Amino acid sequence: MFYPGIAAIDPLSGLLRDPALRADRSALVDAAVRHHCYELHIGITHLRWCVRTWNQEHLTATAELLAEVLERGPLPSIGV
Repeated sequence: MFYPGIAAIDPLSGLLRDPALRADRSALVDAAVRHHCYELHIGITHLRWCVRTWNQEHLTATAELLAEVLERGPLPSIGV
């Protein structure tokens, strides 16, 4: 996870349990794909930052994590 602190509180699970969201079935259309795109965007942003700051250690770690996210694909538990 690119932000371990955010991962620890797991905001996505809370959002998916929200009664208002559950009532609007259209809110979850393509949710897994959208969430995956957000993850990839965050990872690419991190890559850019690592390149810009010449931080090879973080660049390598971020590239590895981004490759895992890309390989995993969208989370199967999200959706209607």
